[in-house]
Amino acid sequence: MSITLKDVARFCGVDTSTVSRALHNDVRIKESTKQKVQKAAERLGYRPNIAARLLVEGHSHIFWFLVPTVGTSVDSRISEYASSHAARNGYDTAIVVHHGNQTDFERLTNNMGSGLAAGAIINRRDISDISKIHRLVEKKFPVVFIDVPVDSTNTISITTDNSLASKELVTRCLEAKASRFVLLFDPKRNIVEQYRYNAALDTIARNGAALIDANDPGAVKDFFNQNGTVAVLASAQSEIQAFFRSHAVAEPGLTIVAGCFDDWYGEPNPATTVFVAIQDYRSIAELAVDTLLGIIQGNKMTPMAPIVTLPIAEYRVVHNHFTT
Repeated sequence: MSITLKDVARFCGVDTSTVSRALHNDVRIKESTKQKVQKAAERLGYRPNIAARLLVEGHSHIFWFLVPTVGTSVDSRISEYASSHAARNGYDTAIVVHHGNQTDFERLTNNMGSGLAAGAIINRRDISDISKIHRLVEKKFPVVFIDVPVDSTNTISITTDNSLASKELVTRCLEAKASRFVLLFDPKRNIVEQYRYNAALDTIARNGAALIDANDPGAVKDFFNQNGTVAVLASAQSEIQAFFRSHAVAEPGLTIVAGCFDDWYGEPNPATTVFVAIQDYRSIAELAVDTLLGIIQGNKMTPMAPIVTLPIAEYRVVHNHFTT
């Protein structure tokens, strides 16, 4: 005869809802009660009936974290913080990768809405068509977007204030005496790249600095053959280093500074200084989880604005052989 929630509740002298919450590590249950219930469940040999739970609750206690890759900071670190925060609230997290591939994304979307998940946090980077997600939202499936926002009144997006961050990177390069800029942001890729490019472009123009088209090799060569300080800005370190490998930029009398987001590993050569805007991974993750759980539980805990922007956590300066 299988052991049920009622058996565990009777053994512990509590009601079944308390047992259920304790087994899900619900923060509303005292730690002593959690331990008592969990030890009793183990002693009695209780095994949860997943099918019955889905039937009663209408969803699992698992939400999906849908990302393009786990190889970048914005995905791996936010996933880690989100998973930990969800666990503290009695939910597990399944990290699912769409590889930036539209077909994979749509297949996962179909699976996600079939009862396998209570809701989803989605980074849609490199995905152009999210119509299937909108159809899920219309069916009241809980969704929160992160990083690359969705301009829709039916969804919530948690992201960084990318315009302000890009403006600050340009400002710091100007303070480092940069008078010429190369922008490697790709405004055609997604809205985050648009925000970063447009804000940088506006700040450069307002300060009377020069801008070169990074896709014109001849213009880049002429640009770097002049004395003075040149700044190169991009979203990632890899993009800046690829640019450096493609162009002979170690000219006498030339100083190079750079700006990017999230990480810079190793020395900045051939740049003398790199300014790194580090996003607030923990705040993005925890706000996304809290918002999603608020939607799932019907607690009206969602932010008022469809797009919520958070400030950069810190600006790191990398130069020569040390980081400050």
